[in-house]
Amino acid sequence: MIEAINTTDGPNPNTDLERLGRSAFLLSQPNQKHAMSQKKPSQIDIHVGGRIRFRRMMLGISQEKLGERLGITFQQIQKYEKGTNRIGASRLQHIAIILKVPIAFFFEGQGTNGPPETSVLDLAGSSSESLKLFKKYSTLSPEGQKLLIKIAGVLEDTLPRHENVSYGPITSNQ
Repeated sequence: MIEAINTTDGPNPNTDLERLGRSAFLLSQPNQKHAMSQKKPSQIDIHVGGRIRFRRMMLGISQEKLGERLGITFQQIQKYEKGTNRIGASRLQHIAIILKVPIAFFFEGQGTNGPPETSVLDLAGSSSESLKLFKKYSTLSPEGQKLLIKIAGVLEDTLPRHENVSYGPITSNQ
């Protein structure tokens, strides 16, 4: 076999590949796939995933059941909810249909400048007690809901508030 003369300063994939073998040459190259897998999730993916988790829990749907309805595993649902895997548009639409919300629901509270605001719904999804409160509120009569809001107002006036909370548009009917 005649070996080609290397006239470049860098490695020559043709001759080096023959000499070292394909596996040795591939090991010497940067692993772009591995570098991409180490990428940190984006804020919007984390936000959308959190909103999916919140709504799923409000409806009492397990990750397994949601996964079954979508034809995917519960592990994939976990990755969506953590923001580690991105959700395609058609999959997000299917999730919105199953969770009975408009697609815009998943983006509420996500600002365009700076870090996203913490919404009341985001805070509610962060503890089981908040979730229980929301569920119980939704079962109350309108009079019971008004009374609970008054009680919460008294507590709000007497206890320290959570920082960074956006209450969104509040009307006089609430």
